[in-house]
Amino acid sequence: MQYQKIAKQIIRRFALAFWMQTEPVFSIETIENKKNYILDKETYNEGIDIKGQSTVENQGALSVSTSSKKTPAIKVNEGSTLTLKGSDNKWINVTTSGEKSSGLIASGTGTEITANKMDITTTGKGSDGVKAEYNAGIIINESKITSEGEGFSKGVWATGKQSNLIGNYLKIKVKGKEARGVSAQSGASVMINGSVIRGEGEDVNGILASDKNTNVEGNNLTVEVKGQEGHGVRAYREATVNIQNNSVIRTHGAFSHAAMLFDKATLNISDSHLKTTGADSAILYIDPPKK
Repeated sequence: MQYQKIAKQIIRRFALAFWMQTEPVFSIETIENKKNYILDKETYNEGIDIKGQSTVENQGALSVSTSSKKTPAIKVNEGSTLTLKGSDNKWINVTTSGEKSSGLIASGTGTEITANKMDITTTGKGSDGVKAEYNAGIIINESKITSEGEGFSKGVWATGKQSNLIGNYLKIKVKGKEARGVSAQSGASVMINGSVIRGEGEDVNGILASDKNTNVEGNNLTVEVKGQEGHGVRAYREATVNIQNNSVIRTHGAFSHAAMLFDKATLNISDSHLKTTGADSAILYIDPPKK
C-alpha cells in the first residue's frame, strides 16, 4: 500500500512537470533602444512594448492582441516614436480582453504615436481604446475605436498637463455603465475632427472634460448617447470645451442632457445642433454654484 502511494505521487509530479514544460509560453514583444526599427511580424499575441527612445514603424498587415489584466496591446513610452500605417484593404487590428488593458497607449515626455486606418477593440472592465498620458502625444486618423467594458471605459482619452490627442475621421463607440467616448482631464488637450461618437449605457458621456487648463475642441462631429443620465457633452472643474462647424449632439434617455456644465467650466457651441428626446432632459443644463 505504501509503495502504491509513493508511485502515484511520482506519477503526479512527472505529469505536472511535463505539463509545465509543454505549456506554450508567450511574452510581450519588447523593443528597446532601437532606431528605424521595422515590425517584422504580422501577429503579436501578447502585445508590444516600445521604449528607450526607439523609433518604430510597421509595413503591411499587423494584428496585436492581449488577454491578460493590465496589459495594453501597444504601449509606447520613454520618448519613443511609433508610426502605424494601415491601408484601405489592410487595416491594423488591435484587441484586448483583460481588465484595465488599453488598446494603444503613449506615455511620457517626448513619446509620440501617429496612426491611421486602425480597428481597435477593448472589452475588459476599465479598458480604454486610445490613451495619451504624462505629456505624450497621439495623432490617429481614419480609424474605428470600440470600448465595451464596464467601469469608466473610454474610447479616446488624454490625461495630464501637456498631453495631447488629435483624432480625425474616427468612428468611436463605447458601451457600458459610465463609459466615455472622448475624455480629457488634468490639463490635457484633445481635438476631434469629422468624427462620429456613439455611447450606450447608464451615465454615459459622449465628450467629458475636467480640470483647469483642460481643453477639448470638436469640429463637424456627430455625438449620440443612449441611456439614462447620459450626456452628450459634459464639462466641469474649470475645463473648456469648444464645439463647432456643423456638429450634431443628440441624447436619448431620461435625465440625459445634450450639454452639461458646472464647477466654473466653459462651454462654447457655435454652428451646431443639439437635441434631446428623453424625459427631463435639457438642451443645456448648468448646475448652479454651491453656496
